[in-house]
Amino acid sequence: MKTWKLLGYLTAVLFTAAAAVAQEPVKIGTDRELFLDNYVIDRMENVSRQIGTAVDCGKVLDLNEFPWEGCFCNYVTVLFDEGKYRLYYRGYGGSPEGGPENPCWGCYAESDNGIDWIKPQLGIVSFPGREETQNNIILTEEKNNPNVPGTNKRYVSDNFAPFLDTRPGVPASERYKGAGGNYALWFLCSEDGIHWRHCAEDQPLTAENHLFDSQNVTFWSAAEKKYLLYMRSGDDFGRTVARAESDDFIHWSQPKQMEYKTPEGEPARRFQYYISQTTPYFRAPQISIATPARFMQGRRAISQEEAAQLDIVDNSQIEYWTRDCADVGLLSTRGGYTYIQPFDEALIRPGFGAHNWISRTNYPAAGIVPTGPNEMSIYLLCDYAQKTVHLRRYAFRTDGLASIRADAMGGRLITKPLVMEGSRLEMNYSTSAAGHVSVEIQDAEGNPIPGFSLADCGEIIGNEIDGVVRWGENTDISPLRGKTVRLVFDLADADIYSFRPAP
Repeated sequence: MKTWKLLGYLTAVLFTAAAAVAQEPVKIGTDRELFLDNYVIDRMENVSRQIGTAVDCGKVLDLNEFPWEGCFCNYVTVLFDEGKYRLYYRGYGGSPEGGPENPCWGCYAESDNGIDWIKPQLGIVSFPGREETQNNIILTEEKNNPNVPGTNKRYVSDNFAPFLDTRPGVPASERYKGAGGNYALWFLCSEDGIHWRHCAEDQPLTAENHLFDSQNVTFWSAAEKKYLLYMRSGDDFGRTVARAESDDFIHWSQPKQMEYKTPEGEPARRFQYYISQTTPYFRAPQISIATPARFMQGRRAISQEEAAQLDIVDNSQIEYWTRDCADVGLLSTRGGYTYIQPFDEALIRPGFGAHNWISRTNYPAAGIVPTGPNEMSIYLLCDYAQKTVHLRRYAFRTDGLASIRADAMGGRLITKPLVMEGSRLEMNYSTSAAGHVSVEIQDAEGNPIPGFSLADCGEIIGNEIDGVVRWGENTDISPLRGKTVRLVFDLADADIYSFRPAP
């Protein structure tokens, strides 16, 4: 064993033994744990937290195909429910072929795989100027409500964002819920995700200093046992996110702005977030992941001459469309009014070409969904304000928004004291052919538990999403249920993305 590793290991054992006395154990039960924060991390030695790699899988859906869509389509939500992918977006401004002036239409598409999408002919809403209702519109613009202050207000169909309600006992007629509106929010429900009705038409949410004039997301939090709303807000820095709570999806608490912290608990570098896209992670719902649009106000990437060569819907506003740019960030939260910002770097960068650097393009859809046995996808609204506006798919390794990485010299991650309830330890990991991961389970005093030491584990090599850790031939960790333990991950030229004490 290299000298630094021997000294490091001896130090770790002594430190762990001392710290174990002072630290309250973290009860994770059978939850999958990611590495977006330091919730289960005590110490990292010669390893680092790495941001995930996005793979551009190309365009999946044109959004300027019909007159009710248009160059200002935006505010996309993607849901996955029992093998069906459902996509919701705003149609706005008509198409180059005509259509009514500046309407907002709530539009719908669906897919069996998250890759190939269709726009079904639903027959729900009649498009003005056409007698037939054969279109993919599910919501239409509503008239101004005289009880809501402001002018030029748009309502539910402007920025409607639905979710699948997982609250235990939710009626079948309310399996889908959602919110939309500008200057006020209205709350809707549905049985099938296509036909919608107001939950309480006369009870919109209004709040001073919260305009709601972008995508505002809601969901049922199994961890907090309440409905949560993450909305557009603002402070002295600029655009930010506020949160409200509800027990019934109708009556909401007064919104309160979120704070931004590093995993170590320090104030994070601030960015303007136009939309938060906060949703529970599908493999670890106790963690909500946000993939916000980071709006870089006044940061010009292209000239007006370059923009004039694009298919911008209104070339008279070239100066406006070149004054800002945006990319995608990454945040997480386990409840309360704090986001953890694990990286200052972008999760997804803008692509090649001037069309990717127009103001307000590169806005992510709400929702991270599985699209294969080893991958998950995030969707981006691209070419905003351009006739080529479309949706692109970006793939990530499952759980792969962040990892703990060691170089070839090797390093260790040591968890806080944990209480687990599983029968086997699953790990999402990737090694090189020369690298490895090994796992040790220690007792509350920091001593290797007999049969679960690094030597018993040996070197694990490979690339697995739900790989089961073995100590010799043993995979059974059930004798450790309810006991206080620590996990030590020893790795070299490898990444670990998550772990879980599986049932």
